[in-house]
Amino acid sequence: SYGTTRSAMLAGTLLQRRSMFMSGIMLLSAVGFGNFGADDRNAFELPSYVTSAWFHHLLAPDLQSLSMEQIAQKAREFAHGEYAQALEKGDEISPAEKQKVIKDIAHYTGLSTAYVEETNLRISPQRWFKELMRSKRLTMGRLDARFTGQDYDAAGEGEEYDPSWATYTGAYAAMWQDYVRKDLNWVTDGWYNVSGIVRPWDNGNPGQPSESLRAAMTQERHLKLMVMAGYYDHATPFNGIEHTVSHMSLEPNIRKNVSFVYYETGHMVYIDKKAREKMRKDVIGFITMASKQ
Repeated sequence: SYGTTRSAMLAGTLLQRRSMFMSGIMLLSAVGFGNFGADDRNAFELPSYVTSAWFHHLLAPDLQSLSMEQIAQKAREFAHGEYAQALEKGDEISPAEKQKVIKDIAHYTGLSTAYVEETNLRISPQRWFKELMRSKRLTMGRLDARFTGQDYDAAGEGEEYDPSWATYTGAYAAMWQDYVRKDLNWVTDGWYNVSGIVRPWDNGNPGQPSESLRAAMTQERHLKLMVMAGYYDHATPFNGIEHTVSHMSLEPNIRKNVSFVYYETGHMVYIDKKAREKMRKDVIGFITMASKQ
């Protein structure tokens, strides 16, 4: 996710400063790098809420019976249709309209209508992780919503830890230590940080990464872009990068160079064997195609 903003900026930088053309760019678990308002974020985070509730079998039969692709599409349509329109109206929304959208949000997310109304239609991710399965005393993973955990305080406002992060980071650290000591024969007492300390984060100018990528793709008309996203990723919701790409003002002859690939996984697509094998084929296919320019 951190690398995706850098890749977008690098595309324009290499072109402008070094006259270097690129054949292709792959973005894995990409953060949306647009200039979003608060209600925009609510809209593009909602589809991930829906797909996650679907995974845990918490939706009504009419939604639960759909395939992953179908439920994701219905979630997109609702998020950027009725839901986005309700948010746009703000306090001017009529009581009847508000009650309808409250009922529909609850239907799509598995939350209660009372809770949706209390949030004023706006459900923060931190609350979502805690609220969806509160009655079961379970919390949901941020990096991967398939993972669940338990907090000391089931009535708390936010989760105490990310169950997905807590599940597999130990394996990363152990694998790395094993590799550097046995394969590389490098022994050190230094710490290995599974995730780097990146704050304070420099976001640059609003929309800067997407503009850099747009410029590179427009000037290098052969440049291909593949976006890989997990349906259960709440760190970088799949609809966020979709929103970014659809607002880059790419001409049709350039837009055809963009492809999206989806996986029924979270932020780290590769922890799932089936998804990892699919991802390998997707990457090989993209590199092969882009290299033939």
